[in-house]
Amino acid sequence: SGRSRPATPLPLGTGPIAGSDTVVAALQRAERDEHTKAIVLYVESGGGSALASDLIGRAVVRCSKPVVAVMGEVAGSGGYYVLAQADHVVASPFTITGSIGVVIGKPVLEGFNERHGLNPEVVGRDRALWASPNRRFTEDERAWAENVMNEVYGRFVDRVADGRALSRERVDELGRGRIWSGRDAATIGLVDELGDLDAGVQAARRLAGLAEDA
Repeated sequence: SGRSRPATPLPLGTGPIAGSDTVVAALQRAERDEHTKAIVLYVESGGGSALASDLIGRAVVRCSKPVVAVMGEVAGSGGYYVLAQADHVVASPFTITGSIGVVIGKPVLEGFNERHGLNPEVVGRDRALWASPNRRFTEDERAWAENVMNEVYGRFVDRVADGRALSRERVDELGRGRIWSGRDAATIGLVDELGDLDAGVQAARRLAGLAEDA
């Protein structure tokens, strides 16, 4: 969620993060630009925020211009969500994709704290502290998390079914967190074409009715 951010230093850092605000704004600029006839959305992501993925995916749907999605090495989970409703999807045979699913969890450090003589005190309402690593989920919190996962997963399945012209039942068979290679994804209908970024640009020209050298 929010703006895109650069990579942060290791060992506890992350790679660059694509923020939904930044990506949606870029899609909107391309949509308004009279010189832009088609959009190529390059996705290199193992996923992230469900909300951010939904915001980007909705922006793709709202584009009246053709949107071609090109997968990098990884376009899974939220990385697949954002492109599921593009007009055309291109992947390398070796792309890791799919992972149509959602997971909520947390590390629990009770044993670690006990071994190292740590005694963190947690202050606040239980529901507000559901993500605290210093205690396990209560049964109520676990039930809440499962309900949230089911709701988000159902929305994910619906987006893929609409975008890929598949039945909801078929997407559920392909989903449940399963991971596919690009080649397998093309065989089962999650991808339209095997290729690279150049193939994506060619597809964008074709969908926009442009010359091959445009």
